[in-house]
Amino acid sequence: MILGGHSLARTCIGDKPGLGNFIVTEELEDKPNCVHYHTYMKFKGCEADAVFILDVDPSDERWEGEMGLYVAISRAQHLLFVLRKR
Repeated sequence: MILGGHSLARTCIGDKPGLGNFIVTEELEDKPNCVHYHTYMKFKGCEADAVFILDVDPSDERWEGEMGLYVAISRAQHLLFVLRKR
């Protein structure tokens, strides 16, 4: 699972959602070689074994304070990777 603060097109992945042999999709349907992307707000209350959080930017109002990041981090059950903007 990949989580971010904005729609997929507004992330560092952009409008070409391919990662190697995988396609990143905002669709809920499971398909072969697909990795799901959601905003952390949409994924609130859900969990995933592994979570990548993209484009964490403290100056962005969606990440302002620690509550947004806490919600995103708390979705991971086993593995968590956070990509933070400097």
